[in-house]
Amino acid sequence: MLVEVYDVTVDLSGKTGGNIHGKVSLDCMIYQIDLFNRDKESAHVIQEKLGSLPLDSPDLAPLGYDPGAIIFNLKIDDEELCKEVITWNPDYVRTNEWLEKEVQGRNGSVLVTYAVMLEACLAEVDVKLIQCVQQTTPLRIHGDIVVYINDMTYLRYFAFSKKSDNCTIIKPLDPIPLSRSLFTCRLGSHLVVKVDLCNSDTSESLVCGALLFPLEYYGEFVGTLGDQNKIQVKVNWLFHTKHPKTAEIINYYSYIK
Repeated sequence: MLVEVYDVTVDLSGKTGGNIHGKVSLDCMIYQIDLFNRDKESAHVIQEKLGSLPLDSPDLAPLGYDPGAIIFNLKIDDEELCKEVITWNPDYVRTNEWLEKEVQGRNGSVLVTYAVMLEACLAEVDVKLIQCVQQTTPLRIHGDIVVYINDMTYLRYFAFSKKSDNCTIIKPLDPIPLSRSLFTCRLGSHLVVKVDLCNSDTSESLVCGALLFPLEYYGEFVGTLGDQNKIQVKVNWLFHTKHPKTAEIINYYSYIK
């Protein structure tokens, strides 16, 4: 059983913007995963009443076998925004569906969207440009790379999202920098990687399309998109006990018990 947190949206109540800092953590009983961790100097700026926080890529498997929690300790500027906890019990929580919970803080509220998945595996995703008309020169790109489960399409994660005025420079064969590379998928479903990228210098489409990867318990699978310009998407499936860092902590925890 694994937990996927898709979105954390803050509502600033009477305010129209501010600098959000602090932590949002997923407590898996034997360890915590920081999903958002900013100090005051690196605060996330929200310029509207509502805004989603940029979530960090988990470096450990988001386990859901034990009672778990999502912990909010957020501030806006110098004031407390929300210091609350959302909990669940794996014996009673609704699984394999979209869950939303809202908590009210001192100076705003937080809405979290997540799913608890049975018989789920981890997917390590890597995306790179393997063929390009501009073979040797760096390329400025913008657009979106979206990752989601085929039968839970309303839960999408933008692993790459750039506008033309905030483009990314890449070289052919270099991985495209993703804000998140570790995802979960449940048995019987497919992980979808949808790519829509443009050349920022010409505003022409670079590659547009989607690849479906059926869940496997282990193994590396590769797909390509495009014609003259080609994008390679690589998905490495693994059970959480085979994820090196997760396995190390689980083994240590079992030893000290």
